[in-house]
Amino acid sequence: MEPFLKLYFAKKNCLIKKENETETELYFITSGTVRLFFEKEANDINVNIAFPISFTSSYTSFLTQKPSTFNFQALTNIESIKINKKDLETIYNVTSSGKN
Repeated sequence: MEPFLKLYFAKKNCLIKKENETETELYFITSGTVRLFFEKEANDINVNIAFPISFTSSYTSFLTQKPSTFNFQALTNIESIKINKKDLETIYNVTSSGKN
């Protein structure tokens, strides 16, 4: 699994993914805090805040590979481990944990 995992760092306020972009990565947060939000009438509406030792992503977009309705932003400097959807599917296909 190691060759599929990549370290990812983002600075505070970095917009990791923007609304209408397709999410291709799943993140495991090791340090820092991120949020998923959308804008409505010039206000930010938070729908999820992720802290260390948790997985996060715009899950619906990740699973369907359709554009996300959310923005994904670092609230602090973050460190994470990420894997892209194609690599995750490869792991599912070649390991027993991916079988029914």
